[in-house]
Amino acid sequence: MSTEAEHEDSSAKESIEIPNSGGVRKSKYVKNGEMIRFIHDDTKTLWDVLQRGLRESGDGRCYGWRNDKSDYNWISYSQFIKRAENFGSGLLKIGLKPGQSSNVGIYSRNRVEWVLTQFGCCSQSMVVVLYMTPLVLMDAFS
Repeated sequence: MSTEAEHEDSSAKESIEIPNSGGVRKSKYVKNGEMIRFIHDDTKTLWDVLQRGLRESGDGRCYGWRNDKSDYNWISYSQFIKRAENFGSGLLKIGLKPGQSSNVGIYSRNRVEWVLTQFGCCSQSMVVVLYMTPLVLMDAFS
């Protein structure tokens, strides 16, 4: 579990405080007011980010979750990628086409399966559409 001090240390590495702003921060990647398009030339999509994480971590921990106050369960990058690819392949098997013309909506609470579904869609270059879900309706599906 990360502590508040670890979070503050992490944000200091990724952002710069704007002078005279009362603590407002900006990305350290903004130079002369110009945003950069990509931090790494080989990382342009969410799927690329996942692949880079696999390489940089040496197949380390990719995603963690827990039930209530139990210890975290972790899945490695290779396990996560395999599950996402399997889901993406399943979408093709049921008739969806790879590419940005296929839009997929995910109606679920935040959970590991949601993220795996998102990356399964990314593995096939499909679009995950976002929309606000009223909490009252979410309760009916939990």
